[in-house]
Amino acid sequence: MQKVRAQASKLWTLITAPSTASTYGDVFTLTWSIIKEFGLLLWLIFCIVLVAGEWIWTNAFNAGRGLRNSVNRVGQPSENEVGTGQSLVSASKASAAKVLAAAKGQLGIDSKS
Repeated sequence: MQKVRAQASKLWTLITAPSTASTYGDVFTLTWSIIKEFGLLLWLIFCIVLVAGEWIWTNAFNAGRGLRNSVNRVGQPSENEVGTGQSLVSASKASAAKVLAAAKGQLGIDSKS
């Protein structure tokens, strides 16, 4: 029983030492800083992926449009098909432009480029 009391006393002294509270405070502060910086890094990587995806998509879209124009010179689509396709394209472009502008703003990239 004496060993238990001696060990409990030693533990209590260690827990209540002034350096213990400051050490744990430093640990929690550092841990929070690491988590916050890691989250910011993940966000910036996500923004870079969005911007790179937009760049690749734009280049692929332009290449596909050129190929489609050269292949479709034989016949023209009906007026109804053109209207529906243009509506879908304009709605998609507006949504994508807002998301990409926000991502470029986070990365500090000029949205005009």
